[in-house]
Amino acid sequence: MQTKMAKRLFLGYQLFAVFLICPLAYILWLERLQGQHRLVLYLYLVPVLFGYIAPAIGTNLLKLWEFKAGIRLGRFTLVHGFMLGGPSVLLAWLCADIFLAGPGWLQTLKSAMVLGPLIGFWNWWFDTWAIRNGIAVMYNKPAYEGKSAASITGDYAPLYYGIFGAGFGVYIHFIFERQVMEGSGSLQILLVVFSVITIIAPAAGHALFSYYKHGYWGLTPYLSDRQNLLENQNEV
Repeated sequence: MQTKMAKRLFLGYQLFAVFLICPLAYILWLERLQGQHRLVLYLYLVPVLFGYIAPAIGTNLLKLWEFKAGIRLGRFTLVHGFMLGGPSVLLAWLCADIFLAGPGWLQTLKSAMVLGPLIGFWNWWFDTWAIRNGIAVMYNKPAYEGKSAASITGDYAPLYYGIFGAGFGVYIHFIFERQVMEGSGSLQILLVVFSVITIIAPAAGHALFSYYKHGYWGLTPYLSDRQNLLENQNEV
């Protein structure tokens, strides 16, 4: 059930993420990286792109879920990239000592294992709150079966966002490692590669898990016949 208080909180969080969390995380990283704006922008680019491209496909194209409140662009929020990007970069800053500890595959693995669960937990909690309060609607099998908000988000959020967080952790560590070892040339290629990976890998992981658990790929909305009819009528 959507309440006025929940809608106000969600709108407030959108503004908070854009105008406070994003600048704060930028300043904190800029101080940690001794004024290297280019590296901080690299940090932001992947989660912001992921925060726009993945939801745009999931909501407006595949129609797996939608927001019912806030500043929207179709079915998802206009500032979604910054809502996900700002907190992701801020959480990464809390783990900065791991990313900056030096080169090596072990540090890369640590980066993934630390940031993956952090981002996974935060986004699972946020999605659960949004669904419980009617801010967002998910069209997966647990939602169709009338299960709780925690069950609905538990079906996708920990794995989906956890894979993204792990990939983002590897990306950050590689940025710093390549910055020291090879200079800026390889960073351009790395940026493109990890931008693609962080968009595709979470969706692929979710699809495989959904097929294993439910017998379908989880890339189409799980709707009743009546809901499908109404959805088709809205498209006409």
